Amino acid sequence: MSTSPSPGLLNQALLEKAIGEPIESYKTSPGSTPGDNVIGSLLSIAVTSKSGKKFNLIYKNIEPDSEQSQFAIMCALFWLENGLYKHVIPQLQSLVKETVWDPPTAKYYLSMNDDKMDYLIIDDLRPHGYTMEDKFRTYDFSQVSMVMKKIAQFHAMTHYLLVYKGEKVFEEPGMKIYLNNMWNSPNPMMEGFGAMLEANIVHSITVLKERNPEIAKALEQFFNLHKGERMKELLKTIRCKTDVKHFPCLVHGDLWMNNILLKYDENKVISDAKFIDFQMTRRGNIFEDLVYFFYCSTTPEFRKDHLAQCLMVYYEAFVSHLEKIGCPPVPNFTRGFFIDSFYENMLAGHVFMYFAIPLQLGVPIEVLKEKLNGDANAPAGNFDKTLVRLQHSPKAVDRLESLVKEAIEMKLF
Repeated sequence: MSTSPSPGLLNQALLEKAIGEPIESYKTSPGSTPGDNVIGSLLSIAVTSKSGKKFNLIYKNIEPDSEQSQFAIMCALFWLENGLYKHVIPQLQSLVKETVWDPPTAKYYLSMNDDKMDYLIIDDLRPHGYTMEDKFRTYDFSQVSMVMKKIAQFHAMTHYLLVYKGEKVFEEPGMKIYLNNMWNSPNPMMEGFGAMLEANIVHSITVLKERNPEIAKALEQFFNLHKGERMKELLKTIRCKTDVKHFPCLVHGDLWMNNILLKYDENKVISDAKFIDFQMTRRGNIFEDLVYFFYCSTTPEFRKDHLAQCLMVYYEAFVSHLEKIGCPPVPNFTRGFFIDSFYENMLAGHVFMYFAIPLQLGVPIEVLKEKLNGDANAPAGNFDKTLVRLQHSPKAVDRLESLVKEAIEMKLF
């Protein structure tokens, strides 16, 4: 993400089109900070209409001519996210009454896709009391429970959509992309992801050798047994079970703390959760979201104490919401099957963390470059960003170390 957000097509006329009335004034400010892992540029906009109404908006757009813009275009990230607001949420809302389901999303105003200046305008949830928690800490039980309830309802709603309309729903305007995109279709870029992940594991071993040689050795032994084709197959483990072992639904695809905003009441009791950044949404199965969420948003200590209980919160919320909206129950989806399936998928989730943790908890690359500027010992030229980020990110290494310890204790490897 750029430290100087690009305004793209943003102007008064566009904002007036978004809110549907003339504007008296508007003011922009950066909508995120380095380390928020935003693909694109993000602006927070305070708008005052001529009628005196106040609007707090988020303007998210492709940043032209940047490395990220090429990635966003190749992966259709803005098509996926914009389509969620324009097509998926309205489809879901048409299935039930408003009182039955409150979408876990911000209010949508306007968007556009042309693979050049794509943008999205939605409500800024922060002035409504929603906050993002510190990604270096872990959610507590009440926070995880709220997320479990909200994502269970989203999964139940999207599963119902597929039951109600069948696969032909993907033939409707804006829906095909959730069936055919880089995350669930053959793609050269995904083939290269396996090599990138393996490089990250090697880097993790390198930094862990300095911290805990015994832990590093265990990871190295695991890697030597699984590198190459076995690693590629392991990465596909969860998504390949859709329709084979697990029922289909739409998944968020990147469900972790930086894509979740929580709200609390006057007594500081959690009251709601909203999800943002639907740039990896796709047809998949519930374990794609659940395994990823628990690894990215909780610590091994939390999982040891609360994982089973939190999974039960999800299960009860999912089953009860299906009943509430009149969707037939999923055949053979028992508590035991659900819990067993989660644990069966944990190794695949564990492996993916060697990509996710350096990205999510590592020093932001723009901050790192500034930090290394003028350092006589800094790597020259096109240095390996992941290794250097880890070497300057003790909290990320802490998480990696605890992750390997957990895998050993659970006999994952």
